[in-house]
Amino acid sequence: MCGSKPNSMTRFANMNRVSPHSPEGQTNRIIEYMRQGHAITQLEALDLFGCFRLASRIYDIKMRGIEVNKVMVYREEGSRFARYWMPPSVHHAPRVTKGP
Repeated sequence: MCGSKPNSMTRFANMNRVSPHSPEGQTNRIIEYMRQGHAITQLEALDLFGCFRLASRIYDIKMRGIEVNKVMVYREEGSRFARYWMPPSVHHAPRVTKGP
């Protein structure tokens, strides 16, 4: 029927889908981006994935057993930010789709 509410089976089926904007969806997209050899900063994560909490997503990635490196970048005016990347050995590692 047009305009009717989804039944319980439809809602249940949709629960298994991960929204690209959810923390898990953002984590998966960041993993794929970094596995392509890209480093990422907070501003890039916000621009590319709408992710306001990159450090939390990096924590989630590490909890999945994926190695991530970090360097702090210091600017002359006194500001600083973190840049994260995966070592080349991780770029082609088997894909992990679910957390612990």
